[in-house]
Amino acid sequence: MPIKRLCIIGLGLIGGSVAMAARAAGICQQIDALDCDEPAIAYALEHGIIDTQASGLEELVSADTLVVIATPVSLIADMVAKLWHQAQSKGLSSFYITDVGSVKRSAIELVRAEIGLSPSGFIPAHPIAGSEKNGVEHAQVDLLKNKKVILTPTDESAGEAVDLVTEFWQAMGAKTEQMSALLHDEIYAATSHLPHILSFAYVQQMHEMNRRCPVFDNVGSGFRDFTRIAASEPAVWSDILLSNKDVILPLIEDNIEHLKHITSLISTGNNTALIDYLAVVRDIRQQINGK
Repeated sequence: MPIKRLCIIGLGLIGGSVAMAARAAGICQQIDALDCDEPAIAYALEHGIIDTQASGLEELVSADTLVVIATPVSLIADMVAKLWHQAQSKGLSSFYITDVGSVKRSAIELVRAEIGLSPSGFIPAHPIAGSEKNGVEHAQVDLLKNKKVILTPTDESAGEAVDLVTEFWQAMGAKTEQMSALLHDEIYAATSHLPHILSFAYVQQMHEMNRRCPVFDNVGSGFRDFTRIAASEPAVWSDILLSNKDVILPLIEDNIEHLKHITSLISTGNNTALIDYLAVVRDIRQQINGK
């Protein structure tokens, strides 16, 4: 893999885990990072997660370099555009960019609006790995092992760049898959973004109920399982939901219709129909679990 230098922008859970996994896999000779969070940088330097701290984007642009942008989704496009301008001004051909954002279309569209195209060396990616815990102190060297990483190359993406970024993620133990940015955003709005919304809303509902009866003193494993993701970082998730809102909002409306349906089964007291409905849902879940 022709990468001498790996640069991480954003030393959180994912950025730190990528740096650790890349070092363990021997993918590159040097790992540098850029982050405005000085304690995160200090922690990463102290624990050997990175080699040096960069003071600005321009320092990250060099030959045989891969930059991984691990920032909130709304910041990705601006960074891609600025990095690519620097690479072009330096006449670099072996300079590549990927990211870890869970929404793909918004960054691609904003980059095109900014510079008129999606750079040939930019290969958007989304590791399907993570935790409700945040920060580089929670980074794990094996976070990506056997996890899926979705790549959404654009029409402008160079084949060489696609191959290099694919090999990069695979070298850290991930399984890669390619799809369009639109398909990605539709799938993960349904399988990740909507479940988070439901968990957020449910926790808020229970908080209000807890004011009149001790709900939180009497929770079980089901409550803990369902609400685990409600502990996710608010700023990150606000960014995700707003970036993919045109797909998410119809899903919320559709979910409301499903809630209305089960509400009608309960309110009419139709035991047979309710059992049939729950049996179908149980069978679907068991089939998913089998996969």
